[in-house]
Amino acid sequence: MAKITIMQLGEGLVTDTATGMKGMLTHCHVNPMGHTMYVFQPKGLNPETGHPLERTFIDESRIQGGTAEEIEVPTEALGTDVEDKASGLKGKAVGLVVHLSGCVHIDIQPTGRVAKTGGAPERVDVDIRRLKGAKIPDLTKAERAKDQKVKPSPSAMPKGNAWGF
Repeated sequence: MAKITIMQLGEGLVTDTATGMKGMLTHCHVNPMGHTMYVFQPKGLNPETGHPLERTFIDESRIQGGTAEEIEVPTEALGTDVEDKASGLKGKAVGLVVHLSGCVHIDIQPTGRVAKTGGAPERVDVDIRRLKGAKIPDLTKAERAKDQKVKPSPSAMPKGNAWGF
């Protein structure tokens, strides 16, 4: 596990300096090079639908306000081979997502090509507690139960997320 510094998630409003909008940081994504991006949920509702304004992905350089915090995450897993114990999906760990709850997910990039299109398969967002791999922490049943209580797993990021890398 490595200690990294990120902006606190879910702690009050920050300003996106590019748009001037105020909102909340809800997720942090770390790539294998250590670059961080954040999901920014603007404050307000779409007047046409009544739903929250569309969230966007922003770089830390665009964040004004907020507080930095040091967290411990398994960055050493990035770039390694992992497998989802639930589905059997195998691939490279290409990103680490820290959720508002503190839960950590790994973006898995399956190897190979999609037969029908010839393109790369979409990456898949999976709770780290479902994974196995040489650099994935191996929790006992008791440790896992405690971790799930302290850091409940939210749903995965939506397909087609635009992390920008």
